[in-house]
Amino acid sequence: MAFSRTDPKSPKIIPPELKPEQQRASMAPNVEASSVIESDLSIEGPDITVRCKGCLRVNGNIEANLHCRELLVGEQAVIVGSITATRVAVSGRVKG
Repeated sequence: MAFSRTDPKSPKIIPPELKPEQQRASMAPNVEASSVIESDLSIEGPDITVRCKGCLRVNGNIEANLHCRELLVGEQAVIVGSITATRVAVSGRVKG
């Protein structure tokens, strides 16, 4: 069995602490960040506009207008309002 000793004079390399957004980016560098409205969240109001610069995943209920680059509507989601997006994938219900 071989043992090795580290030289006490050699410097230790300690990686810097990452902010949460940097940790997410380092874990999945090829996946864009997205915003999520979960099933326990409801947004209601005819004069409300929800804006997202990237991908928005909706699993909850929204009664508002949505503006985003990409919209993913989950199976349990209900959206009532106008949608403006480049791409939309609907598994739930949309009325607007």
